[in-house]
Amino acid sequence: MKNLQGEKGLAYTLRARHLIQKILKTIKKNIVDKENSEVKKLMENERALHMAMHNAFLLITGRRSYEDFENLEGFWLPEGFHELESIDNIMEYYIEKEDYEKCAELRDIKAKIARKEATNNLSHLFKTTQWKIDTDDQI
Repeated sequence: MKNLQGEKGLAYTLRARHLIQKILKTIKKNIVDKENSEVKKLMENERALHMAMHNAFLLITGRRSYEDFENLEGFWLPEGFHELESIDNIMEYYIEKEDYEKCAELRDIKAKIARKEATNNLSHLFKTTQWKIDTDDQI
């Protein structure tokens, strides 16, 4: 009789061990699935960010217009995008990606805009200055 109880005990132990292994395998699979899902979401977000930055680059450089994007089902732009005000953020993105050609192009556009603004400011200053001509100082 002792022999049968020993065999029953061994059978229960083996079943319990099998159940525990099955539970652990399921838990591991769930963890891996969750990690894969999170990695997939991160990759999708990275892809959307890249698309948004690339679209912004195309708009700023004049390679595309908003009308070009109208025919698409949808297109991404960075949050708070404003063509001229977003140049620095887009440059930072391309610096991280080590795409220095795009950075140089954006830098040149930014410099051109700054020169134009300086010229406009000087022109405005010149136009709004009240010039006083002293007739006594004439030759």
